[in-house]
Amino acid sequence: MWSVYDREGRGIAVKARKADLLAGLVGDQKVHGFPVEYTDYSVQFISERNLLLPYMHKRLSFQHEQEYRLMVAMLDVQDTPTFLREKVDLSKAFEQVFVSPEAPGWFLKVIRRLVDQYGFGWTVQHSDLASDPIY
Repeated sequence: MWSVYDREGRGIAVKARKADLLAGLVGDQKVHGFPVEYTDYSVQFISERNLLLPYMHKRLSFQHEQEYRLMVAMLDVQDTPTFLREKVDLSKAFEQVFVSPEAPGWFLKVIRRLVDQYGFGWTVQHSDLASDPIY
């Protein structure tokens, strides 16, 4: 996924456990989390009668993402906001940061410095995706 979402070698990915991610949501809204289901739309019909189903499914070609989505149901709101801002305690929500395998060493140092500066306590490491296998 690095080559899809980070073509310049300056990206990061954060690792979270479902329970930690949900515990890190400290705002007022009731947030629901669910894993995305990857579907072959030519075989499986996704009913539009359930308003949530389209948000719970993606095409099989995205299966490599292993996406987990968060959603807020706001059924009684007259004017639905374009964006919903929810408070997140990042120190609770995430546990680890991976830096692009193509990122230079200085970039890794900057990310580590920022994590330390804000006191998150996450481990920060280069992704080992580009590492040579051991034979």
